Amino acid sequence: MCKSAYYYLALAEYYREQYEKEQNIDLLKYAMHLYHYSAHALRRIGHYSWAGKAYTNSGIIFKETCNQEDKLCEIDFRIHSLSRARMCFEEIGDLELAEKIYIEEQELKFQKKKSAVKWLWKVCTRYGTSCSGLIVLLIIDCILFTGLYEFLHTHHELLTNCGVKWTPILSSFYFTIVNISTLGSGDIYPSSPGAQAIIITNVLSGYMILGLSISIITRYIRNR
Repeated sequence: MCKSAYYYLALAEYYREQYEKEQNIDLLKYAMHLYHYSAHALRRIGHYSWAGKAYTNSGIIFKETCNQEDKLCEIDFRIHSLSRARMCFEEIGDLELAEKIYIEEQELKFQKKKSAVKWLWKVCTRYGTSCSGLIVLLIIDCILFTGLYEFLHTHHELLTNCGVKWTPILSSFYFTIVNISTLGSGDIYPSSPGAQAIIITNVLSGYMILGLSISIITRYIRNR
């Protein structure tokens, strides 16, 4: 088993080198499958580090081609390889490398099926691994809606209940946070359809930020 595992690995490296010389995409396909088979064998004998590297090579090997159609070749197989690679690195406790592989895996899934939701998840949280983009989104959201609410109040499209005094900037910022967190205190209310539409958008953005935050927290708890 040990000899066959490293034989497959050596053969995969050979086909990969031949591809660099001949640029024949079939050679890259052979290398991809051989990396995967060698990783299977290496995993069975407990060589998780080598298995993880072989699975990773199987998953990312088509990055070497410039043809966009070739980059999507056997994408399900490559996603499976990267998933196995991530599990191998988690097995040996290399969580930093496992996270990098996880991002590569999600990139392939995004290439396979693109959507606005996945794009937002990618840009704002780097597939649930980073909160920096989410913080920027929250700041932009707060600035945008604070300005809009200040404008609406100036044009008497956003009113306050009796006894509630409107304080410039602070009240509009307060109302933005109330809507993002979907608390709905009721002390400030819209008086026009346009103001209602803006508030609905603000609430929906709050749900979106909440969903993205949950993905980060879930990922963090899973890794700990």
